[in-house]
Amino acid sequence: MSKYTPAQYLKMIPQDAVKTCFIDAPGYNAAWDYHITPSGRHFIPACAEGAFPEYVKLYEYLPATNEMKLCFELDKSICVYNRTIRPSKVHTSMSDLPDGRLIMTTHTTANAPTHPDWMPEAYQSNLWEGFAGSNVLIYDPNTGKLEDLGIPVPRESIYGARYIPELNAMLMGGYLRGHLYLFTLDDRSVTDFGQCQEFGVYNISRGPDGNYYFATRTGELWKFDVVQRRPYYLGIEIPSETPDTPKWHVIAYSTNGPDGRMYFVSHLDKYFFAYDPKTNTIETLGHTAPAAVREDYPNGQVFGLAFDKEGKLWYTCTAEGIRICRIDIMTPGAQPEDFGLIGTERRSCFCAENTYIYDDVAYISDTNYCPGCPGVIAVDLQKLREAGPIDPACDDDGRILCQDPGKFFKGDQTVNTELYRGDLMADAREFLKQREFDASFNKTIAFNRHYFGSKRRYVTKLWKRFPVDESQAESIAYDADGSVKAYIAANGGTCVTVRDGKILGSAPCELPAKDPDAIAARFEGIRLPCHPGRQYMAVASAYAELGDGSILVGTRDGMAALVREGKVFNLGSIVNGGAVHDIAVSADGSFAYGVAGDPESLGMVFSYKPDEGLTLEGYLHYNQYEADRMFGISCEPCSVAISPDGTRVSIGVRDQLGCVYEVEI
Repeated sequence: MSKYTPAQYLKMIPQDAVKTCFIDAPGYNAAWDYHITPSGRHFIPACAEGAFPEYVKLYEYLPATNEMKLCFELDKSICVYNRTIRPSKVHTSMSDLPDGRLIMTTHTTANAPTHPDWMPEAYQSNLWEGFAGSNVLIYDPNTGKLEDLGIPVPRESIYGARYIPELNAMLMGGYLRGHLYLFTLDDRSVTDFGQCQEFGVYNISRGPDGNYYFATRTGELWKFDVVQRRPYYLGIEIPSETPDTPKWHVIAYSTNGPDGRMYFVSHLDKYFFAYDPKTNTIETLGHTAPAAVREDYPNGQVFGLAFDKEGKLWYTCTAEGIRICRIDIMTPGAQPEDFGLIGTERRSCFCAENTYIYDDVAYISDTNYCPGCPGVIAVDLQKLREAGPIDPACDDDGRILCQDPGKFFKGDQTVNTELYRGDLMADAREFLKQREFDASFNKTIAFNRHYFGSKRRYVTKLWKRFPVDESQAESIAYDADGSVKAYIAANGGTCVTVRDGKILGSAPCELPAKDPDAIAARFEGIRLPCHPGRQYMAVASAYAELGDGSILVGTRDGMAALVREGKVFNLGSIVNGGAVHDIAVSADGSFAYGVAGDPESLGMVFSYKPDEGLTLEGYLHYNQYEADRMFGISCEPCSVAISPDGTRVSIGVRDQLGCVYEVEI
C-alpha cells in the first residue's frame, strides 16, 4: 500500500519558494511548448484545445516582474481563412536561430467554427473546412516582428520539430501521416523522408553527439544523422515490460548528461532511460515515481527533465497532481525524492508541459488546467533543498496543504475530502462544466469514428523484420488456410506469411506483376466516370468481377462504377484525390473491398455490396494507445484481399513503415 496518508498527498512545496504567473486569455486551456533562450528570455504559447475555435497566441514571461507580455495573436498577424480548422498551437518546436530570433511551427487541436469538435482526419481533404497545414513562423523578440514562411507541407499538422543549426533547417514530424520532413531555410525546399514515426512524434531531441533522436509510438528508436542528412532506424527498442505496446509519447522529454548519454522518459512507462550514442544501447534506470506513491501511481508520468548545478536531475511527476522530484541519476540505485505538489494553495498544477532550470530556478509550464489558463511556475531550488523532501512518516511538518477544488473534485479516493476547508461543490462549478464538456467530447469522438473496422484488428510490422525501404506490401493474398501472403521487395522479392499480427515465415519469390496499361486497356472505349473537367483521368486503375457478372471498376480519379455488358452505372467518388489502387471480391462474389487515395492523403478503405451500395469504411488509423499491439497508422494502402471464409479483410501498405493490416468484418 501507499506510504502516504491523504494529508501527505496534499502537501505543497514551500510557498516561499514558488511564484506563479498565468496567461490572461479566457478559454485558452493549454500550453504545449515552452522555451527559454540562451539569454534567459521565456516564451510560452497559449493554445486552444477541443471545441474552442481559436488561434495560438504567444506570450513572453518576464521573471523580474512576474508578468506575461503578449507577443502576437496569430489570426491578427498572418492571413488565415475563417472556415478552416484552426492553427491553434505551437507544439514542442520553438528553437533558437543563430541571430537570436525564434523559429517555430504551428499545430492544431482546435475545431473549425462549424465543427462539433476537433476533427482533423474527418476534414483532412476538405478544401474549405480542413486544415490547410502548419505554418513555419519566425519571431524576433527584439523588434516584435513576426514572419510567416508559409505552409511547407499541405494538409499536414506538424507536431514535434527542431531547428538544426548545421543545416539551417527545421526537422519536422507530421502528426497525421507520421512522415519526417526537412525544411531548409536557405532555399525553402522540403525533403520528405517518408513515414518514420507511425503517428505524430511528440518531441525531437538533440543528442549529446549532435544528432537528433525520436521514437515511434511503440518505442522503436530512430536517429536523424546531421552529416548524412537522413533518418535511420537504429534497430533497437526502448525496453518495456509491455513490448510492442504503444507508449503514446516516447522520448517525451530528454536531457543530455555530463557522461555523454541522453537521459529520457516515456509517457505511459515508468522508468528513466539512458541512451549511449557511442554504443547504440539503452539502459533502463530507476523508477520515476517516488517510492512512497509508487503503488498507487505505478506509471509515474514525467513532464520535463533538467540537471541542476550539482548534477542531480529534477523533474515533474504525476502522483495525485504534479509533484516536483529529484534523483541523483548518476548514482546507481538512487531513489526519487518527492518535494511536494507544485503550485499554490488554491491552484496546484494539474498537468505540466516541460521543466527547465535557469540560474538555479526551476521553471515549469503549467498547462491544460481544465477551465483555467496556462502559465509558468517558478521554483527556487535552493529553498527546496533547504526544506528537504517530504517525509512519508510525518503528517504534521508545518507544510501547507493544497486547497485547490480541482484536486478534490476530480478526486481519487486516496484524498480525504474532509481536508478541504471550503464549499467543495460551489468552488468546483467550473470543473463540473469541464466534466460535462469531456463527456460530450468523448461522445462526439465515438460517434464520428474514422477508422476502418469496429471489431478486432491485427497489425504486422514488416519493417521491423525487413529493411525499412523494402518492407512495403505491394501485393497481398490469402491462402486456403486463412493465412496472409504479403509480397515485399526485400532480398529481391520475398513472400511473407502472416496471421493474427505475427510473421509465421518467409521465402524468396517473384513479386506478382500488376500491369496498369493492361487494366486500362480492359475498359478502353467504355466511358467511365470522373470529376468534371478531368476526363483524361477516367481510366481504369483496378477492377474485380462480382458474382452477378458485373465488374466493379475503380479509376485513376478515385471514382467507382459497375460495368456490365458495356453499360456503366456510376457509384460516385471514393476520394477527392488519388486513384483506386486495388479491389478484392469475396469467394462467393457477394461483396468487395478496395483501397484508394493520394500518396500524400490518408488513404481510404471502401466496400461494395449490392444491397448497400458503395460505403466509405474509413482510414487505417488506429491510434488508441490502450489497444494492445494493435497500434498502426497507414496513409498509403495499396493492396487488399478477403479471407476465404469472408470474415476478414487484409490490407498491404506502401508506407515506408511497411505493414499488413488484418481486420475482422
